[in-house]
Amino acid sequence: MSKRQENLFIDFEKASKSTWHQKATSDLKGEDVYEKYNRSFDDITLEPYYDKTDIQSIQHIHAFQNRFSLKNNPTGENRYWQNLQRIIVSDSQQANAQALEALNNGADGVIFDFTHHQPKHVVKELLKDIQPAYCNVSFIINKDADHVVNEYLQFISEDHIDKDSLNGIFIIEGSPEPSNLFIRYTDLQQISGLKSINIQSTEDSPSGAIADLLFRVMQVIETGKDNSDIKKLFSAISLTMQVSANYFEEIAKIRAMRNLFYQMVQSYGVNGFSPEDLHIHCISPAWIEEKYQPHGNMLKSTTAAMSAILGGCDSLEVQPESYDNPLMTRIARNVSTILKEESYLNATADPVAGSYYIESLTDKLAQKAWAEFQEKLN
Repeated sequence: MSKRQENLFIDFEKASKSTWHQKATSDLKGEDVYEKYNRSFDDITLEPYYDKTDIQSIQHIHAFQNRFSLKNNPTGENRYWQNLQRIIVSDSQQANAQALEALNNGADGVIFDFTHHQPKHVVKELLKDIQPAYCNVSFIINKDADHVVNEYLQFISEDHIDKDSLNGIFIIEGSPEPSNLFIRYTDLQQISGLKSINIQSTEDSPSGAIADLLFRVMQVIETGKDNSDIKKLFSAISLTMQVSANYFEEIAKIRAMRNLFYQMVQSYGVNGFSPEDLHIHCISPAWIEEKYQPHGNMLKSTTAAMSAILGGCDSLEVQPESYDNPLMTRIARNVSTILKEESYLNATADPVAGSYYIESLTDKLAQKAWAEFQEKLN
């Protein structure tokens, strides 16, 4: 701040947090503002007012600010996330048509979901006229659907696709224990852009979900570290996190997850792995509330998507109320596009960096989650 700018404020006294407390209590006619407006989130007290004193004790705060401007960003934008649309695979030709429609109308990639039906020898048909080198191609499969992975690898080989250009996530529903995940699909792990180890949590509380994800990551690393390069093992991991309409809390949850994952990487002595190297895939589940219909899901998904983006997700899937309804599917897909093209959330690397409230909440949530993770180890 220049001297001229500083002089603009010389006639105004600096207000401390205690001064604000006194004034707010006075305005409430003696009723304590904290007692009246404090609320709880995941057993963490959320106060109605924060200032810089709330983040002065956070040692790592500057290490993670504005870290999401990736060097290999294909768009040149300050903040880049992939807008992914799920395609339910039943009929391969229909699924291919839906995928092409999505990619031609705003999606950055598609997720082929094989969990409802597992036809064999269809990957080549699904990818007809799709160029995996220029979009995200991901798969959701059951634990006994290895043929999908083999077909995809065969497709890559037969079409002579540059493996360094590929990116995508492989999600195994009903997967084996995380400790066994690293030995599956070792061929995929040789392709740096493909995340072959996806880890999810079924815990409800934010801190519990983070702690559970950390524990599962540790299981994978401990099982595979003697037979694999640890850095490559960490790089093969993606985390799936669901986001709700709890706006600020969801931002803090995703940021805390990235911070603690990086802390774990550092504890293994891995060099050259940055916080932004972790791939976090966020899902906004379909939400139906009768009093907000029609299209109540659009309201919820917009709030959830903003939280995911501001929290630092790498890919985002907004689920429609019905996959059979083309309008609902298009609305869900367009949420990311509108937040980028009209709200310009892609124009700033880390918009919430330095926010007293969010930084404080991120730190408190991270501490609580780390304590719960330590309990799981005992």
